[in-house]
Amino acid sequence: MNNQAIVAHCRGKSQNLLDVMGLYVLTPDCKTWVLVADFDKEGWRRETVLYRDACRAFGLCPAVERSRSGNGRYRG
Repeated sequence: MNNQAIVAHCRGKSQNLLDVMGLYVLTPDCKTWVLVADFDKEGWRRETVLYRDACRAFGLCPAVERSRSGNGRYRG
C-alpha cells in the first residue's frame, strides 16, 4: 500500500476493481473492532436506520456513508 494506491481507491475509477482495498482489523485475541455492513436494493433506507439505532443501543457510534453506486448506503 502506498499513497498512489490510497488515492486510486478513494477515486474509485477502476472498472476491473483494481482500486479496491480491504482491511481486517483484529485484536490479539482475534476480536474485531471494525464492522462494515452494506445495504442495497429496496428497503436500504429503513435497514440502515434500524442498523444505526441498534448500534447506538449498544453504545456504539456508527458512521453512515453513501456507497459508490449511489443505490444504497455503506455502513462502517
